[in-house]
Amino acid sequence: MEIDTKPFGTIEIDEDKIVTLKDGLLGFENRERFVIIGREEEQPFEWLQSVEDGSLAFVVCQANAILPDYQLSILREDLDDIGADSEEDITVYLIVVVPEDPDEMTVNLKGPVVINSENYVGKQIINQVNEYGVRHRLLDEIEDQSTLQMSSQE
Repeated sequence: MEIDTKPFGTIEIDEDKIVTLKDGLLGFENRERFVIIGREEEQPFEWLQSVEDGSLAFVVCQANAILPDYQLSILREDLDDIGADSEEDITVYLIVVVPEDPDEMTVNLKGPVVINSENYVGKQIINQVNEYGVRHRLLDEIEDQSTLQMSSQE
């Protein structure tokens, strides 16, 4: 299937990989069909591209790719909504906001997108871990990880 995309123009996608996001995303509730597009040279960042609206795309990253200690507390009803038996059945994506100054990039830790890896049904949820916010500065995490890696090599 061919779709128009914001970052890559017209591309071919596998229809079996289309993710149905129940209730869409906050502010975009009327868009429920998305595809994850990843390019090796952009890792760990990927695109959550609307299949229905080529101009609607979000930069995302898997939570564990940038925040190995990220904690998710998800309600049982949210797991049921996407047909997942447990947290092991899901992939957790964080929405990234890339402003003009990339040093000020943030991720939304409070409202991750969780996708059932088996049936490609997902939804944006409210993470029940209270200390997380919607605008967590990403560079702080990268700097913290670099410092930890340098310390362990000494």
